[in-house]
Amino acid sequence: MIFNAVENSSLGFYLTNFFPRKMLTGLFGKLSHSENKLVIKLLFFFFKLFSGSLNLHESKKQDFRSFHDYFIRELKPGLRPIDSDKLAFVSPCDGIVGAFGKIEENVLMQVKQESYKLEDFLCGDSELIQTFRNGTFLTLRIKPNFYHRFHMAYDATIKKVGLIPGELWNINQATLKKVKSLFTKNERAILFAQNEDFNMAIIPVGTVLVGSIKLNMLDYSFNHKYKDPIYLHTDCQAKKGEELGMFHYGSTVVILLDKQVTFAENMQLANFVKVGEKLLTLPASKNTKNLSEKSVSKTMS
Repeated sequence: MIFNAVENSSLGFYLTNFFPRKMLTGLFGKLSHSENKLVIKLLFFFFKLFSGSLNLHESKKQDFRSFHDYFIRELKPGLRPIDSDKLAFVSPCDGIVGAFGKIEENVLMQVKQESYKLEDFLCGDSELIQTFRNGTFLTLRIKPNFYHRFHMAYDATIKKVGLIPGELWNINQATLKKVKSLFTKNERAILFAQNEDFNMAIIPVGTVLVGSIKLNMLDYSFNHKYKDPIYLHTDCQAKKGEELGMFHYGSTVVILLDKQVTFAENMQLANFVKVGEKLLTLPASKNTKNLSEKSVSKTMS
């Protein structure tokens, strides 16, 4: 598989980053929406050449109107059971564990000996910076042929959404090592949520060829054409496992928590985790035991 052979090498870094990334992303977006059968066939051919399996065995459908239709595919019902343990914080996406651990004051480790700061990643939002200082973070990378929708990791109310424009560097190990503070440079959305016990942020990060990040709570997609950050105050309650949105190509999800936690056994670097699998165990509290039993007056559409 060409993708695995070059993605973490210097060759992969130069092949995927040293071209007009935004222009190519726009072109790819148009081609991926084409319903021309020849275009679809060619895109699938090149995709399989670079990425190998299409992973269609889990797809809800096998025929697609366009290449984009394949990227945002739904899975067969019941394939991603959600861990029912009240203290289980689950994976919001199918992804490869890239990094995890304690936020040291305001610093997150990107890869070995490389780090980035909360104030840069959160675009200077002083309230969020203070909230997650000395908290916990974890990074999950979604490969191009993975399931591209992301879900809620725990019952909570989404209080604020930030849409941060930026670059479209490819996200792989080679680029993470060569581009300092990569996650602070790429476009991203920040979903800040709270409940009675803790605060968290689910942060989808864009990458090259990502046409946009679509959040189900909004009636439009956020993409690289936006020039300035957008902040929206919301009051949307979401259940653990509920779909929040989707990428239009493979990318990365970063999770921030304001507490120290116990990581699950599957939280090992380079491990593959699925939507709904336990990532960590939250500290018990008097409120947690009743959290999943509370009624929801407003849910995500």
